[in-house]
Amino acid sequence: MRTGLGVVLLLAALPACLGSPSQVPGPARDYIEANPKGRVWATLSDGSKVVLENPRIISDTVFAVSGGTPVAVPADQLTDVSAKQVSRARTGVLVLGLGMTVGAILTIKHSLSPAPVDSTQYYECRYTPLSCD
Repeated sequence: MRTGLGVVLLLAALPACLGSPSQVPGPARDYIEANPKGRVWATLSDGSKVVLENPRIISDTVFAVSGGTPVAVPADQLTDVSAKQVSRARTGVLVLGLGMTVGAILTIKHSLSPAPVDSTQYYECRYTPLSCD
């Protein structure tokens, strides 16, 4: 059960590693061909911006879903494409935060455990009763 909870918490934290949409390197067409799943924010040649989900390029046309509606956009009309990419800073902060949380939990657990019992007195009195008062 603890393992399942840990997996759920990690999956819930994964979106925190993604930064805001940033411009993808290289031509838009190359990025969409290499990453057909997901969501991209595209700027068209007329200046309008559109969100494309699961874009696919067939011939010279980009097919995707935008706002729940299927759309087809000529690939040469895409002037700029942005996508969410893994942020090293956010991922580092997340890992550091998780490590500190685990450390704090272990410290609290250790501080709440009972102190070890000193058994030297018991040993001396049992086996050498003359040394005990």
